Amino acid sequence: MKSLTNDEIILKFAERKRRDLILSILIDSVGSASYVFPGIGEGTDLAFAPVISAAIYYVHKTKIGATIGFIEEALPFSDIIPTATGIWYRRYKMNVDRTFQEFVGESKEYDKFKQILEGGSIMVENSLNRQGKSTTKIISISLILIIVVAVALYFIFK
Repeated sequence: MKSLTNDEIILKFAERKRRDLILSILIDSVGSASYVFPGIGEGTDLAFAPVISAAIYYVHKTKIGATIGFIEEALPFSDIIPTATGIWYRRYKMNVDRTFQEFVGESKEYDKFKQILEGGSIMVENSLNRQGKSTTKIISISLILIIVVAVALYFIFK
């Protein structure tokens, strides 16, 4: 088996970060889709709540986050809150070291990841920050788009 270089390991982590962001935005979009159907929309939230909760757990592996997603989806008129994207932000922006260590635990190349961690998370953070500026723009634009669409649909079908 070919051993990965430090750059390849960081790239794999960045790919996971991007994938989780895309899935989080998709989860929030599906959760906000109930605004498309006025009147029955809020009724469908109870049916979507377990699905959204399971999707959040699948992507982020957090029981607390899945529970918050379930509650947010089940409560009426709270679909506008981008719960999954908020969890993504917490994991990859506020707690990137911990998230990287969790990623290390999933890897078959644990020894290589351990060497990177012992070298300091500054290297990881610097590498990820190069890609982080575009990621922050994607998050901002996506959240604004979700909010604008949800508000527009609310007023259209009110």
